[in-house]
Amino acid sequence: MKKLAFIGAKSPSRTALLSVAALAAAMVIAGPAAAEGLEKVNQGVENVLSVLNVISVSIVTIAVIVAGYKMAFAHARFIDVVPILGGGILIGAAPQLARFLIN
Repeated sequence: MKKLAFIGAKSPSRTALLSVAALAAAMVIAGPAAAEGLEKVNQGVENVLSVLNVISVSIVTIAVIVAGYKMAFAHARFIDVVPILGGGILIGAAPQLARFLIN
């Protein structure tokens, strides 16, 4: 009669099977707890994004005001104020880009 591989001495295949079973049991038990933790993290990130939305609107407004002032009163060319406008647009778009990457 042939002896089964999982009975008797601990073979590498038995150890591997027990490890996989323990990992599966841990994943089943930890699943709901991990989902609850991610919900709290998502809520925190949403709060940060709402603050960033408010800040980004004011930054873009200030960038446009500074660029307009330079063009109107300092006789700056458009090419001189492009970095200011570009930086304002990038800062303004950052919260929306973050929201896109999170969702």
